[in-house]
This record gives sequence, C-alpha cells and structure tokens, in this order.
Amino acid sequence: MQNKSISLADFRELQGSTVAERVARYQAWQSSRRAAGTWVYDKTLQTAPLPVSETVDGCGRRFKGPNYCSQDYLSLASHPAIKESAIAAIRQLGAHSAGSSALLGNTTLSRKFERSLAEFVGYGASIAVSDGLGCGIWRRQGLGPAERLDCHGCAQPRLPSRGRQGRH
Repeated sequence: MQNKSISLADFRELQGSTVAERVARYQAWQSSRRAAGTWVYDKTLQTAPLPVSETVDGCGRRFKGPNYCSQDYLSLASHPAIKESAIAAIRQLGAHSAGSSALLGNTTLSRKFERSLAEFVGYGASIAVSDGLGCGIWRRQGLGPAERLDCHGCAQPRLPSRGRQGRH
C-alpha cells in the first residue's frame, strides 16, 4: 500500500456498510506511511507552544525546532501576564466552554475585554469572536462596516489586500 501518489483526498468518499469497512483502506495506507516513516500528520507538542518547541511526530520521532503551526502567532501562550490572567479567570469563573454569545456565552470578563478593546482601538464598541472564521462571518453578513471590522484585532500589521491597504 506504500503508493506515494495516494493522498488524503483519495479517502474522501468512503465505501462499505460498516465503519470498519469504510476506514480499512485508509488505515492500511496510514499504517504503511507510519512504517515507512513518511507519515507527516499527528504532531504533538511536548512543551508550551514556544517559538522553538519540542514535538513528537506521527511516527514517534522527537525533535526540537521552530514552531510555525500551533497558532500562537503573537507568542502570548508563554507571556507571564497572559498566564496569570488565565489563572485568575479560571479561579473566578471556572473552566468552561461557555457557548454562543447569542444564548449565554458571555461572561463579565468577556464583556470587560470587549469594552477595553473598543477603547484601545478607538471604536464605540467591539465584539470578540473566537477565530478568523467568526470574524469573516460577521463581515460577510454585513454586521459591521468592513473598514472598522478587524479580524485578529489591532495586532496585525496593515497588509496589502487585493491591491488596497487594509486589515484582513
């Protein structure tokens, strides 16, 4: 099964009447890639997501190197003030996933953050969303003027976007 021309895309249409039958071909391919040392998925951080991190890859190999993939773009995961704020928030509100802000997903701390962010960037108000997708949905739905709706807040530099300056 070690056919290097096969990719994940070859397994998007599953065949078989049981779960085991549907994933058998994929699992055989994945196992052959792991045995050959060519499986590139399933990396696991062994340290905090630092600029240089220790990782174990899907074949069980340990390595240390630049971290380009953990989504800690601003290196805030290791910032002492951020860690202390997270601990304080957990002490005050507990560890929970909240939910949609439309239902009951806001907390006193999330509202305080939105007010502080709006004040910092000079806006009348702000809405915190969990990711760039959420921000894009707000923008596409026309729920805020695009020039005043900045995904990832003010931390991103102004970059050219399709021939015009703006934040994405």
